[in-house]
Formats: sequence, structure tokens, C-alpha cells
Amino acid sequence: MTEVSFFELVYWHWFVLAAVLGVIEILAPGVFFLWLAIAAVITGSLAIIIPGIGAAGQIISFSILSMVLVYVGWKYVKKAAVTSDQPLLNQRNAQHVGKLYTLSDKIENGTGRITIGDSSWKVEGPDMAAGTQIRVTGFDGAVLHVEKA
Repeated sequence: MTEVSFFELVYWHWFVLAAVLGVIEILAPGVFFLWLAIAAVITGSLAIIIPGIGAAGQIISFSILSMVLVYVGWKYVKKAAVTSDQPLLNQRNAQHVGKLYTLSDKIENGTGRITIGDSSWKVEGPDMAAGTQIRVTGFDGAVLHVEKA
């Protein structure tokens, strides 16, 4: 009785899978698919070097390589985290905390406005006249909390 094989993997299947995973990595960056693509390339290379490895051996090899490379990659990316030289770059309200400004509109009933650059900001704090020097002490969303400087 002859053995019937419905599924046979050859080296180029793994290279095609690596290319597909590489494209997915480009479209959805996050470094996860990169490690899977590398595992596929290594598995394809093993299929060339060891022609009798068979489909089961290739799948087991890919699975083990994927787990190892994802773990090692995760540890590397976690360790090599990049710290920004401008951590408040996209947090405009947090950039103003602690700075001094001049009230452009009086604070009445706890709310007023200040002009910072070409922007007008709503402020909350004790009632003060326009032109008073104030310090930003905090924020709540787009509203800055202020006190007299």
C-alpha cells in the first residue's frame, strides 16, 4: 500500500510566507511579524539544507523558531525602548504647567482666557483682572488651572 501525501511543503513555500509576513509587517508595524518572517526564512533554508525534513519537521521547526524569535525579539525591543528628548511634544496643555503668562481676559466666576502664542486658552482660577501675571498650575483637558504669580 502506498502512502498518499496531500500536502507537501518545499523551501519556496517558506520564502513566499516570509515575503507575505514582511508585507504585513510593513502595513501593520509592530515588529511581531518580522520575527515570524525570519522564522519562515530560516525554515525555508533548513528545507534546502535538509531535503528529507518533511512537512511535519518543517512545521515543527517553524513553530519553535517563531516562539523563540518572538520571545527574544520582545525582550530586545522592551530593553531597547527609545526615550524621547521631548516627552510632552503632543501634550500642549502639559507644556504650559509651571510657566508664567499674562491674562488677556479677566477671570470672572472662576473662568477666563489667556493668549499663548496665537492660541487662546480657557483658564480656571480665582477671579483676577485682565493683565494680571499668572502661573499655570495644572490642567483638565483643554482647560488650564491658574493662580496669581
